[in-house]
This record gives sequence, C-alpha cells and structure tokens, in this order.
Amino acid sequence: MHSVNKRDVIAVGRLRHVTSAMSPLSNDPAITPAFASDPARAIIASRTGEGKRRWGSLLRDETREVLAVKKDCCMTFETAHANRAAYEAGRVVRRYAAHSRLQPPEQVVLDTLAPRLGDMRMLDLGVGAGRTTLHFAHRVARYVGVDYSRNMVRACERRFPDAGPAVSFVTCDARRLDAFETAAFDFVLFSFNGLDHIDHDGRIQALREIHRVLAPGGVFLFSAHNLLSVPRLFAFPWRDVLKRPWLIAPKLLRWLLLRRLNRPLRTLTQAACVTINDGAHGFRLKTHYIRPDEQLRQLSATGFTDTRILTLDGQEVPPNADLDQLDDFWLYYECSKLR
Repeated sequence: MHSVNKRDVIAVGRLRHVTSAMSPLSNDPAITPAFASDPARAIIASRTGEGKRRWGSLLRDETREVLAVKKDCCMTFETAHANRAAYEAGRVVRRYAAHSRLQPPEQVVLDTLAPRLGDMRMLDLGVGAGRTTLHFAHRVARYVGVDYSRNMVRACERRFPDAGPAVSFVTCDARRLDAFETAAFDFVLFSFNGLDHIDHDGRIQALREIHRVLAPGGVFLFSAHNLLSVPRLFAFPWRDVLKRPWLIAPKLLRWLLLRRLNRPLRTLTQAACVTINDGAHGFRLKTHYIRPDEQLRQLSATGFTDTRILTLDGQEVPPNADLDQLDDFWLYYECSKLR
C-alpha cells in the first residue's frame, strides 16, 4: 500500500476544494461509492509508474485552469459575440492553422462534385485558418473564404499569399452576407460546426442568408453537433482513467464542469435543440446542439431540398433510417436549392 506524503495531502485538498465548489461527488450515482466517499484513495492509487511522476504537476495545472474557467463562466455566453472573442485568441488561431486534412464527409462531397468544381463559385464560411482552402481553392472557378474572426482571416492571408485573383478572404458574419449578391455562389461550405457557435435566432438568419446567396441548383454542405450524442459527452470516461490513472485529475475536472455549467442531462436530451458548454477552447464557448430531425425541419423550412446526412466516417445515412439511433458527435448535412 502506498503511503500518504505531503504532496498527496496538498493534491487531495485542492481536488476537494474544487469538487466542493462544483458539484458534490456523493450525490451522483455515476461515481463509484469508493471514489465518492474518498477521492484521496483514487489519487494515492494513481501514484504508480508514470502517474507517480506526473500527478502533482498535472493536478496543479488543471486545478488552476478550472478555477479560472469557473470565474470566466460568470460572463455571458448568450450571444455569438462571446464566441467570436474566443476565435480571435492567438492560441486558437494557431491551433486551427495546424489543421490541414479534410473530414471524411468533406472528402466524399469533394469527390462527388469533382467533375463540376471547375465551373463552380465557392463560398467557404467559417474558413478558420484555411484548412479547407488547401483542398478547394485551386479546384473552383472562384473561391471566397469568410470568417467573422479577423485574426482567422489574417492567418489565411499569410498562409496563401500567392493564391491568385480568383481567391479572396473576407471578414464577414454568416448572418449578414450583404457583401454578396443573390445567387452569387454555386457551392457553400460551412465546416467544423461553425454554424453551431451562433445563437438560435442567428442560426436561422444565417440559413436564410446562405439560401439567398446560393444559386438555384447549388449545393450547401455543413456540419452540426448532434444532440443525441450528449449522453456520451457527459459520461465519465472510466475506461480511460483505468488505463491511465494519472489522467484522473483532468478527466474528473472536465466531467464536473460539464455538469456544473449545463442543465441536467435529462432536460437537455428532451429538447429539439439546446445550447451547451461542451468544454470547447477551455469551456469558453457555448455550442448549439440539435437533433437530426430538427435540423432537417429547419432546412426544409428555409427552402433547402434533397438533404442527405453523412456520419463522421463519411457514410450516408439511408433515407428510411431511424435518426434517433445516430450518436455521432456531429453530422454533416448536404442539401441543395431548387432550380
């Protein structure tokens, strides 16, 4: 049996301080009785092998971050303005600049549209730092990358200084695409769930604006967080912790924050769409989660047709499938505008 040393006592004290401020462990049946009654046992047990070397510093770092987030959560997240501030942060821009691969559903649509792309005018909404620019800009007749974060647009301009006259980047909000004429584009892409970081009313407004700038017969592809995946999001990752006990601090604190900063799981899953703080960018965003059937309804009400759903592995969901069985964390929707 491992003995308790001074570092254990300090770590346990900090963890108990955070958990008491967030959510009492003993009140949640998802936590095992042994851990609920004494988190010190889990901490001491984890102090073996790599866990023994890393536990102290990891817990200290994670505790400081959680306490900082708890303070930030007193700020309002009810509008897209708070989310926009997160996307202006240098570290977030750098993280996005490191991405270069297409998601499998994006690759599927690129392959499908390949014979037509040479004649298409493309609007790439929520372009971020240019992940999708790498794959589409040189294939289409005209490419416009748009983001409401000026720092993201600057990152694109630095990344593609010699893109040519047919490629441009614009700071613009998807809810107000006044810079573009009606039917100006043949293909609109809104990837990486960018639509989900706008409030509900703004989301509907953005869909209407996208429908306006899309030419008849044009294609709209976007991704959205799946509300049916929330039970998986809120579940405590026991498998990860059992395999790597030294991760118990960040895993526990993340789990506590998810529950502390959101409504009860039962309430969330009964809704058609909700706003959730899912931990993105250090719990500084609020994200729109929507049921697949509700997303289809919104698209139909906005005027989009021929919608198909793609799972994260790029597989198309059959038209007669039970949508309530889809539990991917997010889904892609491809639809068109009537000719």
